[in-house]
Formats: sequence, structure tokens, C-alpha cells
Amino acid sequence: MVARNAARTSTDWAQAHFAVDTQCRSSHVLLPRCGGSKLRACHVITAATQQAAFLGGGCNAISHTLSGSYSLLPFHALHLTMLTLQVYKAVLRETGDIVAVKVQRPGIGESIAVDMLLLRRLMRVVDQNLPQISQPLVPLVDEFAARLFAELDYCAEGRNAERFQELYGSMPRIRTPKIYWQATQRRVLTMEWIDGIKLTNKAAMDAAGLNIVDFVDVGIECTLRQLLEHGYFHADPHPGNLLATRNGTLVYLDFGMMSEAPEYARYAIMAHVVHLVNRDYDAMCRDYYTLQFMDPSIDTAPIAPALQ
Repeated sequence: MVARNAARTSTDWAQAHFAVDTQCRSSHVLLPRCGGSKLRACHVITAATQQAAFLGGGCNAISHTLSGSYSLLPFHALHLTMLTLQVYKAVLRETGDIVAVKVQRPGIGESIAVDMLLLRRLMRVVDQNLPQISQPLVPLVDEFAARLFAELDYCAEGRNAERFQELYGSMPRIRTPKIYWQATQRRVLTMEWIDGIKLTNKAAMDAAGLNIVDFVDVGIECTLRQLLEHGYFHADPHPGNLLATRNGTLVYLDFGMMSEAPEYARYAIMAHVVHLVNRDYDAMCRDYYTLQFMDPSIDTAPIAPALQ
């Protein structure tokens, strides 16, 4: 009964916010036709698979092909590859805006919980039987699990995106997708659709006349601002989470994993950069204490020759 009520609620919510046509034959759900002659081929989604998708379903939601419309189209998987989520292209019912819909797979939280429990038990055995390992492993698993579960809350991710935009959106050539809160839930995140090119796609970058090194420079400047100015930074800026647009902006995606550098750490990072520029390797080794990378009881002097 609970599952049936949840499915009904999810379907009602999806139909309220995304463009659908429940009168279509065979219970298919369609997104509305858009004007213009250059329209992409799209897909039809059944009411049943739409319901599954908004509960966390994935690419099996596609059943038929139709031209002349936009659709809830699986675009790509993010972060934990195909395991936790997929991103769909859709059209908002009330505004007609083209959006990206990040949908969590059903039952993924339970699966991760089981995996983390088994991993934690294994690491406890390792901690108890391998005393030569100086760092306990169970706390590392706990930290990893906490970060992982935090990424499953898409409302928190939406708030992270807006905070990132507030702090760094004024930087030239930096952009963050707008969040559509009226169509966002804990397991469904709806954001602005932005066309762009991955920085790793050299052929596409060259064809668009975009310089990869130029965008890397923009990303480095933004990263330094994140680490040294406000301390609030994107903790997962791999190429899949960065897009280059044809007008020259660098788009940040996927704000599930964010972190903050406290003030003491920001000053320590600045000092570390100065020591690096001055090639003061002994001072760099001492910086590890300030940054709390190393316990004061550990001698870092032997690291200095390796830094040279």
C-alpha cells in the first residue's frame, strides 16, 4: 500500500511539473511539440515507465521513437557511472523551459547502505588484525559513507549549486545551471539545460573554435578563488562535471560533493604556494602540520628531497 501510494504521488507530481499528454493512445506520455524545422528525434515514455523513472528509474524508460518533439530523454549518467542516477532532457509544463532532470535510481540508498555495512565490517577486521597499519580504516569508511549518502539528497545539491552561484557567479566566464525548485524533490533534481562540450572532447572543441588551455586557465582561476577567498569549493571538478559553451563560459555541474576550507587552512595553502614558488621545500614539509595532513609526531623532513 505504501509503495502504491508513493508511486501515485510521484506520478501526480511528475505530471504537474513536466509536459505530458495522458490522452495519447496506449497510455504513452509525450512531451509537447516545439515549433521550428530543426527538431531532434525524441522518444515516447509510457505512463508506467514514467512513474518508475521519477521514483528513480533509468534508461529502460525509453520504449518508442517519434520525431517532432522534445522528450524525457536519457542524456548521460553522472558521477557513480550508471549505478546511482541518470540525467534526462525534458520540457517544463508551466514555462516550456528545456531542463535537465537528474533522477535517482530506485533502491540505491538501501544498496549503498548494505555495501557500506559490509565494507565497514571488513575494515574492522583489518584494523583488529593488522597493527602495522597506523591509520584506522573504519573512520575512513564512515567518512566516505557520510559523503556518499549526502550526495543522494538532491535538495541539498540544489542549495549547494545556488550557493556556488552566489559566491562565484560574478566571475567572468563562470556559469552554474539554474535550479527549478518547483520541480525538484529529494530524489529528482531539475535544473537549467545548458548546451556545452566536455573539455576532454578535443575534436568537438576544435570544431567549435574553442581553446582547451584557455578553459583550463579559467577553471584554475575559479578553483583558486574557491580555495583561497571563500573556502567553499567544488570537491569533484572532473571533466565530466565541466562544460565549455560556444560563447566561452565554463559551466560547473554536479554539486553533490562540496567542501569548505577553514580560514587557517586557506592561509596555510597560500603559504604553501609561496614556499613552492621560492623552492623552500623544508618549509613546505612543515606546512603539512599546519594543514593537518600530518600528525606533529611524524617527521616530515625526509619528504623534502622528494619534493625537489
